[in-house]
Amino acid sequence: MNLNTELNALSTQELEHLIQAIAAELSERSSKPAKPLDEEEIVQVLSFELKRHRKQKDEVFNPFA
Repeated sequence: MNLNTELNALSTQELEHLIQAIAAELSERSSKPAKPLDEEEIVQVLSFELKRHRKQKDEVFNPFA
């Protein structure tokens, strides 16, 4: 499944959560004294956050964990 197909399958709420997580990650990375982010790094962040989102979505919620 490619990235575009996966993004299209998400609900609006899931997309909003994903965008917020990406924005936080990009903000954190941009604040560090390093080279500016390029397009490839932004795509990597998006891919990572999508994978993390899917993993969290697949985990069974256990309030006692």
